[in-house]
Amino acid sequence: MLLFCSQNSYQHINSVLNAYGGSGAVLNSYFEDSLRKIHADMQSIYSRALSSENPQQLTRQFLSANDMMINLLERIKFEAFNGYPSLLQTTFHYLYEQRYFKALFLDTANSNNVLITTKFNAEFRLSKSYLIYNNLYFFAIIGALHAGTLLHNKQFMRTAVPDIKETLTRYANSFNEIDYALSASRQTLTMASLNKIFNDFKPLNAGMLDFLKNIKARSPKVFQSTSYVTLPQGFFDGIDHMIAEHEMMKRAGEFNISSLKIPN
Repeated sequence: MLLFCSQNSYQHINSVLNAYGGSGAVLNSYFEDSLRKIHADMQSIYSRALSSENPQQLTRQFLSANDMMINLLERIKFEAFNGYPSLLQTTFHYLYEQRYFKALFLDTANSNNVLITTKFNAEFRLSKSYLIYNNLYFFAIIGALHAGTLLHNKQFMRTAVPDIKETLTRYANSFNEIDYALSASRQTLTMASLNKIFNDFKPLNAGMLDFLKNIKARSPKVFQSTSYVTLPQGFFDGIDHMIAEHEMMKRAGEFNISSLKIPN
């Protein structure tokens, strides 16, 4: 899990640094320098985690760097990207994920008043129903954000076949419906209702994953002729990032929840 979180973190920073170019937004040199420092820290943590260096020490270092990244993104949201809706959505997306990463390592499960109260093992296998609920809520938020990010990427939309807007809108709305269904059932949650929502989510995630892989493959199902050649490599790096997250969601769903007990 530390590998996943640290790698995603420095990829998020790459995306932020690439996203504002050409938008008109101004990223103060302090913000840029600070992001690059955290990027280097997260890359170092990832490299050392690959070599199985002391996981407890690396986790502490990750949490420290992650806290700095959260605080920095909160400032950037209002002090650099305010007034730029696409950049605000990107920043919100990454802020939510960084806060989620923090929750993975800090067990706040005693709180019953927040949606994300989670702690997972290294394989991201869920063992308790409240973890399934919270994790599923998070997954659906990220799915909708991915669809929305693509939907509002003007350069991508200009290269895409005409029905892509409808496809992305359907995915965004469907992921939002998953979250609404979870929230609406929270107070009277049963295994049957959780299992139904869970089973609705899995094919939705699989469809989104296939869609993203078609983008990566420059498929004619997505692009008009060879129009994709106008898209920068950074766009396809972002698609790889999204694919990795939906692959992780798929792996997390490969178990049977029917035997789990809903906690009081």
